[in-house]
Amino acid sequence: MRGEATSIPRVSGGNRALRASPAGAERGRAPSSRLLLALLLLALACGQDHGDEDRLAPPAPRMRLKSCAPTDAPLPETGVDADATSGAGIRLEWDMVEEPDDLAGFVIYRTLDPDSSYQPLDVDPGRFLEGHPDWYSHVDLDPALRAVALWGPRAWYFVRALDESGNASAPSDTVTYRLWAAPRLLPGQVQARNDSLLVSWQYEFVDYFALGFRGFQILATNASGDLAWSGEVLLNLEPQMSAAWSRAELGLGPGTYRLRVDTVIAAVPQVDSLHVAVSSNPSGCALAGSESNWISFTF
Repeated sequence: MRGEATSIPRVSGGNRALRASPAGAERGRAPSSRLLLALLLLALACGQDHGDEDRLAPPAPRMRLKSCAPTDAPLPETGVDADATSGAGIRLEWDMVEEPDDLAGFVIYRTLDPDSSYQPLDVDPGRFLEGHPDWYSHVDLDPALRAVALWGPRAWYFVRALDESGNASAPSDTVTYRLWAAPRLLPGQVQARNDSLLVSWQYEFVDYFALGFRGFQILATNASGDLAWSGEVLLNLEPQMSAAWSRAELGLGPGTYRLRVDTVIAAVPQVDSLHVAVSSNPSGCALAGSESNWISFTF
């Protein structure tokens, strides 16, 4: 359950080591992230008395808005999404409207059943602050999320911020995503010729017509990582699929590009049935899908 903000044992700045060590631990050594998360759960469940310590909780994080490639913004897409670089993961992104000076980290909570309790992911809360990013991200690579056949289980997430006094914020808004089986691009399947581009990919699942599956989106980025071209291909019943475009249709000049193939899933209701706040998905993007690996080609 998503309880009210409370506090956990103190976390310091810098390497974000705990200032108060657990019984039996060496002085100055930080407990493991697993222990820190366990203590956070205990604190959220029953509260702790920290005497005169700071009891002002940090502001709640805010999930970054979900964008729909390629219509909303240049690549990469923002918000919750499949992650092409990891092969099979769900990427989360969030930020802080007001970031406190004593921000110590974040804890991500997940459930595979929105009517049951959320559990914290076993990730060091302080690692998200490394490099002082403008916004924060995490790729959930839990094998339990991966597609066994056509899709995997739907997952729901929210995030809490932690400060150096051990206070935990209220929860962020909730986001959800489901991984589908990803298309496969193999070497030699992207062929750039003087006047055309031929792309072939493999997708073995042919019984998906009634499941919201619309087809595939082919995306090409330039050397700067910006979207250079995209095209949509309707699905068919062949496990080996291909499509070709003339160079005039592509509008691509000389240079090296990267290409991937995404599954295109019909957008789903944003609230109620999915327990998801509208605020995180204003464009009504699909909350399911997958992305192939990247392959480079040169004109």
